[in-house]
Amino acid sequence: MGAFKRWLFIVIVVVVVITCVLVAGLLFRTYNNENSLINNQAEILRVIDGDTIVVKQGGVYIIRLAGIDCPEKGQPGFLEAKNFIKSKKVVYTEKPLAETRRGRYNRVISFLRSNPWRNAREINRDMVALGFCWSYGKTFTREESLAKKLELGVHADRGAIHPKNWRKGAR
Repeated sequence: MGAFKRWLFIVIVVVVVITCVLVAGLLFRTYNNENSLINNQAEILRVIDGDTIVVKQGGVYIIRLAGIDCPEKGQPGFLEAKNFIKSKKVVYTEKPLAETRRGRYNRVISFLRSNPWRNAREINRDMVALGFCWSYGKTFTREESLAKKLELGVHADRGAIHPKNWRKGAR
């Protein structure tokens, strides 16, 4: 019976050690994915408008902020959106810009963060939530609905013209 107890003790210890290693690995991987630093810092060189900027990250890139549509030049809210982006000196991208997909007009399409943590809010999302712009497509519809309800920024004027219609000549 002594050998059986010793064998059972060893099996229990091995199971406990393996469980601890697995749990520690899951915790580390979760922490590493959600809270790790993003090393892709980009310096803002120029702000073209609220949703288009020129940055330096290795090379020079024109970025179209993904998921948002800001007021056009001459449209109410244009300067507010542009100045919001201009207030950021550096931004962080999920992937290096050299590896990021390009859209129409050969611009890099990207979500940006204002600090290097992976779980940080996106600048794009904040711009919609604060009423600086509209959601492009269905990307930030919840944030846009809330900004409309609170009548923030471009949504304070119920007759505000969406940039898509402004570009088509509706004024």
